[in-house]
Amino acid sequence: MRILHIVTLISTDGAYGGPVRVATNLTREVDGGRYDVEVWGGSKGYAKGTNYLDGVRVKLFSATITMPALGFATTIAPGLLLSVFRSRRTIDVLHIHLARDFVTMPAALLARMLGIPYIVQTHGMITPKWGFHARAFDRLFTVPALRGAVQILVLTPHEKEALTSVDASLSHFTEFINGIRVGLDVRPHINTSECQVLFMARMHSRKRPIYFVRTAVDLLKSGRGAKFCLVGPDEGELPLLQREIKKWGQSATITYEGALPPSMTYQRLAQCDILVLPSVDEPFPMTIIEAMSLAKPVIITDSCGLAPHVQEAGAGIVIDHNQESLTDAVDRLIRNPLLRRSMGLHGRNLVRQKFDISLLADRLRLIYDKASRVGLNS
Repeated sequence: MRILHIVTLISTDGAYGGPVRVATNLTREVDGGRYDVEVWGGSKGYAKGTNYLDGVRVKLFSATITMPALGFATTIAPGLLLSVFRSRRTIDVLHIHLARDFVTMPAALLARMLGIPYIVQTHGMITPKWGFHARAFDRLFTVPALRGAVQILVLTPHEKEALTSVDASLSHFTEFINGIRVGLDVRPHINTSECQVLFMARMHSRKRPIYFVRTAVDLLKSGRGAKFCLVGPDEGELPLLQREIKKWGQSATITYEGALPPSMTYQRLAQCDILVLPSVDEPFPMTIIEAMSLAKPVIITDSCGLAPHVQEAGAGIVIDHNQESLTDAVDRLIRNPLLRRSMGLHGRNLVRQKFDISLLADRLRLIYDKASRVGLNS
């Protein structure tokens, strides 16, 4: 059975983040036996002829973000669509990581037109929008793409509600969470002197890195001994962050390390003591799951899809959206190494019990089998 994952953008700086990580993780786990799985996507930064990433077979197509101010929504990769068309007789199932863009959305509509069975996984990226242009786009593209899918994979009930707000007729949902391979050979580093607090995400206003920097400034001014690090590609917030750091003279203790290729994020997470992600309405962040697998305590907001799991397991601190709450939570963990260790161990157990990708892979094979039968019967 030939299965292709379709993602919007695969880049050397890992800018598209979670959906690419999910696609490669699932491919690595499911590929083999009678399942022939690979990842196709628009690409930036990789050498021509790159066929493998992180041990996963990929096919990369030159991508252009036609209007950078609008972000990934204007990404195009015409070669990908042409290759799907040319391969239409050999594809059994498409697994499309769907967003409002001009890579995955046209791929879904093309699959529907060609009669290729496909499932979509939206990663919380499709939420209700009420502007005229957004509603027109949804009517022309999003709604037909969702209706044509054999299954719609959602992370949480909240995501299901968001999609039914886009199209009330949708009913073919399957709740399918993110997971990782448990027991990866990465040894967590223990900082014996100075606590290291890490922000690892895009420097984008929705991720709220400025909250992280302001918390760092407040705690350093109060005499807390810690190092604060930001890792991730810039998407407009970096000048503001740098001005804030320079303003308070904290360049030695608050550092921006730039973007990392996806293959190096585990190693970087292993070096920190606390992972902080203060973003609002974050669906199901992979970096949080990865950090917990390394026994790192996490700090997230109560609108994050992982918040109930983290809170119930005692794997970190769940806060509201206020700056003061973030500062208090980081301060509490900096001052209490035993609490950091306890929460970290709870997080590692949580990942082993709920987010082991081998369990998800078994479910996904059944979903692929069902989708392929739809194709045979059509």
